[in-house]
Amino acid sequence: MAKLISVLVVGFFALITRAATPLDPASIPLPSIPDRTFNITEFGAVGDGKTLNTDAIKKAIDACRVAGGGRVVIPAGDFATGPFQFVSNMNLHLERGATLRPVADAKHYRVSRVELYPGKEDDSFENCIQASNCHDISITGEGTIDGQGEYWWTNWDVRRPTPENPAKTHRPHLIVLDGCMRVLVRDVTLLNSPMFHLIPRRCRDVRIEGIKIKAPPTSHNTDGIDPSGWNIYIANCMIDCGDDVVVFKPDYAGPNGEPAVENALVENITAWHGHGISIGGQTRGGLRNVVIRNCTFNGTTSGIRLKANVGNGGLVEDVLFENLTMKNVREAIVFTSHYQKPIKTPTTAPAVEASTQYIPRWRNIVVRNVTAEGSKLAGRMWGLPNAPIEDVAFENVRIEAETPLDITFANGVTVKNSSVPISAGMPLIPATRMPETQPAAR
Repeated sequence: MAKLISVLVVGFFALITRAATPLDPASIPLPSIPDRTFNITEFGAVGDGKTLNTDAIKKAIDACRVAGGGRVVIPAGDFATGPFQFVSNMNLHLERGATLRPVADAKHYRVSRVELYPGKEDDSFENCIQASNCHDISITGEGTIDGQGEYWWTNWDVRRPTPENPAKTHRPHLIVLDGCMRVLVRDVTLLNSPMFHLIPRRCRDVRIEGIKIKAPPTSHNTDGIDPSGWNIYIANCMIDCGDDVVVFKPDYAGPNGEPAVENALVENITAWHGHGISIGGQTRGGLRNVVIRNCTFNGTTSGIRLKANVGNGGLVEDVLFENLTMKNVREAIVFTSHYQKPIKTPTTAPAVEASTQYIPRWRNIVVRNVTAEGSKLAGRMWGLPNAPIEDVAFENVRIEAETPLDITFANGVTVKNSSVPISAGMPLIPATRMPETQPAAR
């Protein structure tokens, strides 16, 4: 039987669960870009929407590299291109009225075997725009990068393999910045990515500010922003997509054993459609000290979404969700250690051996000043019998939903000054626990 927990004050609240500490955006250095300009039209690019400008863009980038860095400018016009790579000390600047269109034709994209995340390899097309192990890079301006994803969504839907595509070749991502330092993405508009829109993966000192991302809600796997790394600031963005709006993917631990994600602040995000702001589904590299605040969700499938499964889990701790407004969000709050597992309740899931590697663990999570109106589901907090969700605090939370929050296998859930429908008929405090240490992901 569900019960309404309303205005319940739990003593020693501050001592039970510690909140994450917000990152100071001013502590993140901006990229160092020399004051040189390389306009792609000076290298033969034509903005007529038909001419393929890959060679001209690559020539401009190479000239930028030889000179020691600078600004590669996409002027007003409609520029088709194949995939290309960044170099260090480079700013890709799209002027107002500029549209860069990665070509919608698979023959221009190499296919190679790649590791999608630890333990998972598959064939994948190369990404539209890639930066690998670069430093001091940026993408700026009031122009647009349009991934023309409809071509890819129709022909390469990995969820629906066909006899013609048995290998499940993965679609290109629009922008991947892998292993980079001092990264800035500001003001640009990203449209219709074949798959994920923007992936700053294993990057340090990242600022993403004032960008717009849009793809149809029916477009599979068109995540907005998928960051991992250290010192990450994402702010003042509008995102409307077919999958996670922002999702931290802490898959690979840091080079010195630090968590895959540490010290991040996400604020002032407006989301339509999509799957909310998430952590997971691969968390084996670990995550620590992340703050998500001052965000609005309009009609997303989820608001707060933490997800992992046995075999791809790790420790996620010290997370603060604060000042969030949800309207007509289907499921307000999701914490699950059973991601992509077809179960109706955690009590029906098979037991997990204590020796199993990469167990999802969630602890020290604060949900504060959150309202949800018009939700179908308040949500679920589904841990494991011997790896419970630990120390979650709800403070000033108001959820209006047709069905209650289902809490199963969780320890140390506290509620203060809140109105949350909760179904707590399942075990809340398990008898056994997983070991505190887990192998580090490589």
